[in-house]
Parts: sequence; structure tokens; C-alpha cells
Amino acid sequence: MAVAEIENKVRIYEAASGVLLRILEAKVPMRNILDLAYSPDARWLAVGQQSNDETREVIVWDTGTWKEVVVLPGHSRGVRGVRFTPGGDDLLTASGDQVVRQWSTANW
Repeated sequence: MAVAEIENKVRIYEAASGVLLRILEAKVPMRNILDLAYSPDARWLAVGQQSNDETREVIVWDTGTWKEVVVLPGHSRGVRGVRFTPGGDDLLTASGDQVVRQWSTANW
């Protein structure tokens, strides 16, 4: 289970026991985490944010290694929604800029 904490970290817990497994830290500082989502097969975890330096992006982790695999820029306001398509082939991101973007997961 992934939880966005008030100090802008993502904590990963084992759902059944509630045991903290790890704390995710991105290469760029995470600020104002607005949404997060697992892919349908739980291979990816996407986190939408708006950082204090005005970058708005989605950071995606590989849940097998917990390494950051891609940072998706492209919105001009905070990324408020992240959802994978049912097959997990694409990630949809929605922002306060009223734009929805579609990202292929094929090359991650």
C-alpha cells in the first residue's frame, strides 16, 4: 500500500500487517503530492505532484526494484490525477491546466 505523507514522501506499507517497508525518494524533490496510482499488474507506481520550483510532473517507480524509471514533465500546473488504463499499456495524467496527457508504458 502506498501512502503520500504530509512531509511529501511516499511510504510503502505491507497492507495486511501495516509494516513500513520503505520510503521512496525521487531524484528531484517531491513537493505537494496530489495523487498516486498503481498499474493494474502492480508493476508501476505513479505519483503526480507540483513542486515548489514550479515543475509539475509525474514520477514513476518500478515496484520490483523500487527504482525511479521515468519522470514525465509536460503539464503547466500541478498533476492532480494519475490513472493507468485497465490493460496497463498507458498512463493518463490530468492537471490543473485542464489538459489530460496519455503516456505509453511500453518503453519504461
